[in-house]
Amino acid sequence: MKKLTSFINTLLFPVLLVATPNETNYLRLKTTWDNNITYLKFMLKSPMIGEERYNNQKGMEENYISHISVIDIKNDKKILDVSTSPYMRENLIIKFKYIDIEGSENIKFIITDNKGSQNNYDANTNKGKSQYLTPSKATALYDKVETINYRKQNPQIFKSKNIDEAIKALYGTVKEPIENKITLSLKEHNYCHTLIPIHISSDVDLESFAIFNNQNKYPTIAVFSLDKVKMIDLKFNVRMFTCTDYSIIIVGKDSMGNIYITSEKARVACADGCGGGG
Repeated sequence: MKKLTSFINTLLFPVLLVATPNETNYLRLKTTWDNNITYLKFMLKSPMIGEERYNNQKGMEENYISHISVIDIKNDKKILDVSTSPYMRENLIIKFKYIDIEGSENIKFIITDNKGSQNNYDANTNKGKSQYLTPSKATALYDKVETINYRKQNPQIFKSKNIDEAIKALYGTVKEPIENKITLSLKEHNYCHTLIPIHISSDVDLESFAIFNNQNKYPTIAVFSLDKVKMIDLKFNVRMFTCTDYSIIIVGKDSMGNIYITSEKARVACADGCGGGG
């Protein structure tokens, strides 16, 4: 019965998002649990439009989420901290899980856009159902947990047009990285600019990691910084603007300074009716 309920919730989640009132800013959250593991799936409304965009979006103003922090209020602990890019899907959806031994219920989402505007969302994970959240009235910044906005603190990571240059901006010169300790799963073939589903997991004690696509004009997709108590298991979609073979590369760093790297190849294929892939 639990599996059936979970399956139905998975089917209904996108429908609930579409049915949500057309607010300028909102967050949709779904929470489930398994012993000490909390599963979060959230969606943020944003067109995620950057410099590189579909043909029919040319001339539109850049408008995207640039940084996301999810914080455990009770324990002042960072659950998720990621600097994002327009290469992540519009109306960004992220699924992840984390270890919650203390049983904390109150979490805060701090969302920053490319113009520096910030919205805070307060959620109770104990509700166990899909929640529609609007920005909290409180405007004071939450400064008890150190978050890292790489777009602000080290913009060259996202401005670099070469993966090696972006990695150097993030971690310096990398020698003899440890390979294949981070698990990366991709769909082998995608069609007509289909969103590319990515699943990242690892048992390595990483303090940060970055995601790159070798076919993007700006290869950096996102940079995650992690707390000491964590579980790396994330699912989200990214997009491309051309039909081609491509590689997704993950580069991470642990607390001892070791660098890890893994990569997978896949292809976006243009079938009849795709519009040529530009």
